[in-house]
Order: sequence, then C-alpha cells, then structure tokens
Amino acid sequence: MENHFLDILGVEEKEQYMIVPEFNMLELKNNAFVNETFFNAATRNLKPNELFFMLMKNIKNFEEDNLLLFGFLTVLCYRIADDFEKRRFIIKYLDAIYHSIEITKCDKATFSRWFISASNTLGTMQIMCSNINNAMNIFHRALREINFIPHTPLYSMNYSMISFQTAMIYMYNNENQYALIHFERCFIESKRSIDEILNTRNDWFLGMYTDIDILSKLSKNSMIASTFIKKNSNNNIEGTRFLDMNGNLTQFDALLPIHRYGIKEKLPKDFYIHILNLLKKKLK
Repeated sequence: MENHFLDILGVEEKEQYMIVPEFNMLELKNNAFVNETFFNAATRNLKPNELFFMLMKNIKNFEEDNLLLFGFLTVLCYRIADDFEKRRFIIKYLDAIYHSIEITKCDKATFSRWFISASNTLGTMQIMCSNINNAMNIFHRALREINFIPHTPLYSMNYSMISFQTAMIYMYNNENQYALIHFERCFIESKRSIDEILNTRNDWFLGMYTDIDILSKLSKNSMIASTFIKKNSNNNIEGTRFLDMNGNLTQFDALLPIHRYGIKEKLPKDFYIHILNLLKKKLK
C-alpha cells in the first residue's frame, strides 16, 4: 500500500509525507496518546493533509490486536474522502485490515465505539466505490458482533446509520422483508438516541443538536422507506408493528449517509440513484 501511495504523490506531497512523525507500537497502544495525537481535533492541531500523511505513515506500525486501529480506520476514511478519486484505492487495504482484527475485547466502551465507527465509515466508503457486497459484509459483521448498546450517542449514531444503509442494500437487492426490519431498527435506535441526548443529566446536549438533526433525519427517512415498502408489498410483509405513515412520502434522502463527507457531487452514485429511482417508481 505504501509504495502505491508514494507513486501517486507529487514532489511537494512526498516532502510533506517524509517529515511527518512516525511512532512505535508501544506509543500506538497508549489510548491517551493516540486520542490526543490523531483522534481529538481540538488537540492534534493538524491540517487535513498533514493528518492524512501521518495516518498513512503510522498505520503499518499497529499490531493487529491493538483495537485502537479501528479508530485509525475511521479517521483515515474521512481523510480519504477529502480527495476521494485519488485516494479510493486505499479502501481495499483498509478492508483487509478491518477483517483481520479480532474484536474479543469489544466489551470495553472505547474499543466498541471505534469498532462501530470504523464499520460505518468503511462500509460507506465501500458503497461509494460501488462495492456493495463488501459494504454488506462489514455491516453484517458490526450488527452481528455488537450485542449491546453502550450509553453513548456517538455509538448510537453509527449503529443507526449502519441499520439505515443495510436496509438500503436489502432494498437494492429487492429483499424488502429484510429492508423493512432494518429501517424499523434504525427508527427505534435513532429515537432512543435523541431521547438520551436530551436527557437533563447529559450536560453536553447543547453542543449535540447537530447529532439530533442527523438522528431525526434518519428516523424520518426510515419511516418514509418503510411506508413505501409496505404500500407496495401486496401484503407480503410480515412481522411489522408499525402503521403506514401519512404525510409527504416523496422526500426520501438516499444520500443522507454521505452528506457528512461533503463530497456528494463527486461520488459514483449508482447505488444511491437506484434507490431513489426505485422509490419514485413505486410512487406511481
């Protein structure tokens, strides 16, 4: 991966890459150090390109049993999105790393948080690369391995987003029974997360209204899609506890999971456009 990466860099970028610091395996196992240096935007004091180069230089120094590597994958996916067409080749290497990491220690909140974040971001990157089966493998692993929801809105946001995208993939594959299950799961988890954020015991909720906005949109779009599925299923859908929703059902936002990357105008949209066209067709 590193040789391919260096081949695509210009002279100035190579110079930047060569001067960013490299850390050893022991340093990269230190949660406080890695959080301050790589994860926390307020303390790392790096420009996006500088962070990208430092991530690329240091990812090879992680041991496979270091679950902070999931955090590295998460942040690196965002930096890949900064120059997606040029950097998208890296996704296949990150996919191999993701599946090589054992997650027996994911009972710890820090590790489980990064595992679910990496699953969401890397799965989204695979959809953006039109690798739908690879994305589904990632999402299925996340939903299979995580069997509890820690009380953290960051965790719940990613869990809801994974459920939403899993549902869209099932819809894409015309497996609407399973799509409905995951859209409803997304709605339930999004609603629970909003309630948790607005708890008066959460003294950070004034700074989390952006999260509430995203979760609200996830819940709304999940119900729009669920209603589409049920209205066009010829009564073949079983097991749902939800009524059909009334209101404007034409505003489904299939691109909701990728808005936060800020590059939707540059994306290969085959998957997302197919979902939108599918829903519009069902309206007729």
